[in-house]
Amino acid sequence: MLPAAAGTQSLGRLLGAPAATPHVMLGETIDADEAARRGIVHRVVAPEALEDEALGVARRLAALDPAAARVAKRALRVAADLPLADGLAAELRLARLAAARARHPQ
Repeated sequence: MLPAAAGTQSLGRLLGAPAATPHVMLGETIDADEAARRGIVHRVVAPEALEDEALGVARRLAALDPAAARVAKRALRVAADLPLADGLAAELRLARLAAARARHPQ
């Protein structure tokens, strides 16, 4: 059975194909601490702290400037598909666009 929810794509990109293979092919799992160490998850918290931690992250995200957040997310998506030099050039274009929009809001 092939993993759903983009498992072959996300794990392959995060871990590299050799490291992702046992998880995709054999269904091997890893624990939360290992997922954090590999960069699969942002952080690990105790179950009793989960709601407070999630709400804290949500508040921080909600406080961001929406236009700047959109540009940052776009830069991350673009960078994933480009060689470094092209990703840096795309980041610079997006930063200039964000700065121009900040100076001249619509």
